[in-house]
Amino acid sequence: MKMMFYNVAACLLVIAVSNDRVLSCPSICYCSTDINGVNVNCGNRGLTVIPRNFTNDSYTISLSGNNLTFVKNDTFEHNINLKYLYLYNNQITTIQQGAFQNLLALQTLYLYNNQITTIQQGAFQNLLALQTLYLYNNQITTIQQGAFQNLLALQTLDLSGNNLTFVKNDTFEHNINLQHLYLYNNKITTIQQGTFQNLSGLLEISMSGNNLTFVKNDTFEHNINLKYLDLDLVCDCNVPFWSWVKSQSFYEDFVTCLDRDNVILSSLQESDFDNCTYKSCYPDYCSNGGSCSQNSYVDLVCSCVGGWTGTTCTGKWNIHRIERL
Repeated sequence: MKMMFYNVAACLLVIAVSNDRVLSCPSICYCSTDINGVNVNCGNRGLTVIPRNFTNDSYTISLSGNNLTFVKNDTFEHNINLKYLYLYNNQITTIQQGAFQNLLALQTLYLYNNQITTIQQGAFQNLLALQTLYLYNNQITTIQQGAFQNLLALQTLDLSGNNLTFVKNDTFEHNINLQHLYLYNNKITTIQQGTFQNLSGLLEISMSGNNLTFVKNDTFEHNINLKYLDLDLVCDCNVPFWSWVKSQSFYEDFVTCLDRDNVILSSLQESDFDNCTYKSCYPDYCSNGGSCSQNSYVDLVCSCVGGWTGTTCTGKWNIHRIERL
């Protein structure tokens, strides 16, 4: 009898704890429990301010489809067990420094379809377990130095559909475990040297739908595991880069080359670039140590050295043929 009493008491205690979890749910939200913890659903409730009384056992919190405009720096300070946070489809413009700093277990953060313009330094500090960060379809124009520096576990970063015009060469320097990087449908015109040099584990880069006019042939040389490359490039004079692309063994590449009249160059031969009309010399326009200048017709001309020849110094004299002559 006494053993039965203890078993009943234990069951009642479990029920009480479970009910306490649900009872601590914000009144405007719906909460449920499972073996992982509490799932909090505050989606599509017309919220303009994030509730403050989430239970400490929250495993997921959904705040999608509301009218939130900012995330304060102490909003989730007690949610140390949170794994998934949904903030997409709001009107968020500002993420304060340290807004997520106590979310040491957070793995996935959804911030797409908002109105964020600047990623501030410290916006994602202390997210040591974060693996996936979705920031697509915002209005981002600026990524401050060190904005992603603490995201050492990050594997997927989606910045597509924003207004970025360039990406600084130290933006991703600390994201050494990054595997998937999406930058398509922005307004990027140049890729700074060293932008991807610390990302040796990168498997996929998508940069289609930008305004790229020139890519250096060593831009992706440190990405030794790169298997998928998606790139649109107006590249009528970008022979060195094309030589690099042809030398790689991608699982799949969507590198599209257009000439000045938006005609796709289906075969990447040097003759396809004979009539290029760039107005100024670009770095690496002339290969193999050649120097670039403009002639009287404002066309680019390469002065080749070391036995190299051709429009951009990519050909080699046939020494044996010369000897026979």
